[in-house]
Amino acid sequence: MEAIATQRADFNQLGTLYPPHADVTVQAETINGVSSHWFIPEGKQDGAIAIYLHGGGYIMGGIDSHKNMLAHVAAHLGIRVLLVEYRLAPEHPFPFGVEDAVVVYDYLVEQQQEIFIIGDSAGGGLTVAAIKSMTVKKRQLPRAVILLSPWIYLEADTPSYKINAANDPVLNQQGVKEYAELYRGSRPLKEVSYDDQSLQQFPPVLILVGSGEILLDDSRDFHASVSSIQPNSVLSVHNDATHVWLLSDIHSFHAKYALAQMKAFLSL
Repeated sequence: MEAIATQRADFNQLGTLYPPHADVTVQAETINGVSSHWFIPEGKQDGAIAIYLHGGGYIMGGIDSHKNMLAHVAAHLGIRVLLVEYRLAPEHPFPFGVEDAVVVYDYLVEQQQEIFIIGDSAGGGLTVAAIKSMTVKKRQLPRAVILLSPWIYLEADTPSYKINAANDPVLNQQGVKEYAELYRGSRPLKEVSYDDQSLQQFPPVLILVGSGEILLDDSRDFHASVSSIQPNSVLSVHNDATHVWLLSDIHSFHAKYALAQMKAFLSL
């Protein structure tokens, strides 16, 4: 656990790389026992909202790592964003994170909110798992979904892991496999990982990924899979963008372009 504590502290430094947006207020709220944080742009006290499921390999991340980025995301999209601090592995392996995401979503649906979900990296995989849970329980699905550099297939064995091994400065295959082991807990990996045959419904989805990521094939393969049930599935590959590039530099060309794509997509 000492090593994980160090990883968490290092990961949280991502939240200090640039200042937050000045016109966004952050408010903490516990929703059905789940710690969450609202990012509220000036003058946006009602209307549509976006639930945000953060990355961090299912073992790291939260308000400290994502706060400044999400202030900019909320300001640019012009809607309230709710960061869900779902329980992390290894203390709380699958399905605790999925349960936390769904219980927050269920609460917001009861408030008759127009809801989107955005997830990055492991949060992208968590988004897919949460929607699978919603379909099984016959819940109303979110209006649309955005996946940013999503990690969907926990087996971590697609060709891009080797093809982009020298191109990805953020992730490596061994590390991703270690995260998967911690996340699955005592369950077989096959039971925890996404199965292309397991979804019968999925909302409109925008998938954003960097061309040099080892997770590139996760985006490609999921897009190919979900397109068979959701024709409004858009895959956008950003050349030379790194994993979850908005976290490292919200002011970069690729970040500004991604934010513009996100805003246009959520206006459907």
